[in-house]
Amino acid sequence: MKSCAQPTPETLKPVIRSKRFPLEIMLIGVCWYLPIHAACIQDMNDSFDFRVSTNKDVTAEEYAQLARSVGWGSEEDSKLFVASNAAYPLVVHARGASGLLIGYLSAFSDAAFSTMLGELIVHNEFQGRGVGRAMLEVVEKQWPGVPIYIKAMGGAKHFFKACGYKVPRAEMTVLFKRP
Repeated sequence: MKSCAQPTPETLKPVIRSKRFPLEIMLIGVCWYLPIHAACIQDMNDSFDFRVSTNKDVTAEEYAQLARSVGWGSEEDSKLFVASNAAYPLVVHARGASGLLIGYLSAFSDAAFSTMLGELIVHNEFQGRGVGRAMLEVVEKQWPGVPIYIKAMGGAKHFFKACGYKVPRAEMTVLFKRP
């Protein structure tokens, strides 16, 4: 499988929403398209329109529905979402042409030594179609050159490796405590 060339500011071009450019990224009110090699989308005939945005216009109900699509979520998670969404300095979400929330990503960074992903969720019916990769690219552009750390759960490790992320030589252990 061919790898995707990393987009640069020179390769980003403003466009008017059209079927010709199925992937757009909304950054500060301007739409951009990313030139994508056909190998980056499993089946170009299966392409669809979706929009990636960095505003925090996601409701707890929408988030809960998205989380349920991947087998996550509880009533407590929906309540905690409001605080989490407000706390993260970068929230990226993807919506299908109908407006349905199909992806959500949260991240924070010190802009020097590390960027941490809070979570990345893609609706189960839209996985493997470029949604997660498009949201990750927004994070990579927000804090260029800053290492991004991810807590990959289950099979997500394969997705992140396909996006160019590597397992460190010394495997890291994630510890947590809820005081």
